[in-house]
Amino acid sequence: MIELEILPSSSAVGRTIVERAMPPGLLIVFLERNDTHVVPCGGTVLQAGCRLHLFAERGAIQEV
Repeated sequence: MIELEILPSSSAVGRTIVERAMPPGLLIVFLERNDTHVVPCGGTVLQAGCRLHLFAERGAIQEV
């Protein structure tokens, strides 16, 4: 499992998971936001400071 934090300067901030178009081979299992764990869906809006916990095939993580 890999953990990534959404930085304030990220182009993902304010966009939904669907809008962000994650690469094939990447699955967001859950995210942490304000000390709360959330199982995301396509309409989940990504915010600065969110920590994404994901599984990824080799090479997929380089595209995020």
